[in-house]
Amino acid sequence: MDAIGNKIVVGNCLEGLGDMAIHMGEYREGEAYHLEALRVRRSIGHQVGIATSIADLGTIALFMCNYELARERCQEALEAFQDFGEQVLAGYVLGKLGDIAIAVGDLQEARSMYHSAMEIEVDSQHIPLCMNILTGVATLLVSAGESPLAMELVALVQNHPQIGPEAQLRAKKVFDKLKAKLPPDIIKEAQQRSQEREILSTAEEMLDWLENVDLEKLVGDTGVS
Repeated sequence: MDAIGNKIVVGNCLEGLGDMAIHMGEYREGEAYHLEALRVRRSIGHQVGIATSIADLGTIALFMCNYELARERCQEALEAFQDFGEQVLAGYVLGKLGDIAIAVGDLQEARSMYHSAMEIEVDSQHIPLCMNILTGVATLLVSAGESPLAMELVALVQNHPQIGPEAQLRAKKVFDKLKAKLPPDIIKEAQQRSQEREILSTAEEMLDWLENVDLEKLVGDTGVS
């Protein structure tokens, strides 16, 4: 392996260490790893890797409630991925921009970002990223008075064999909020209905919902932010 190949591996390892720290709630440590990954990738001009590191740093800023910085980083990463024709990765970052919009209470912007993200991931049939976006859409469903359907989405994601660490954490957060909000019998019924669903058809259904939902309903506290 040549020197560039070695540095690509180093950058990937640093990214993995950063992700592990983030999933343990060690955001400062995770940020340090991702910043070092970014430095390594910039040293060899690894453009997709650079954009990925910037997106990761945007996610960390979101977790640390620095929403302006999170949006700035994710927007930069989005533009880079679009320039490179990396549509699946662009969809991932659009989903992150939706999460940021949720965090600051801009539910109409969140609807727009999730819709754009879901279009890409449904078209690419990327199940893990569809699951990430579905957890965000669940939050919007709550704001539109459709908490039982939101629980269906969360249960679908939680029980899917391809669920990743990020979707798992996101789904648990929404589930815990909905559990405090909904009666046990409604939760049980929603969980049972989720067993009749599959990810891609549900993503298509939610894509249609995002396109047609009355934006005037998307106001106020979602209860799951």
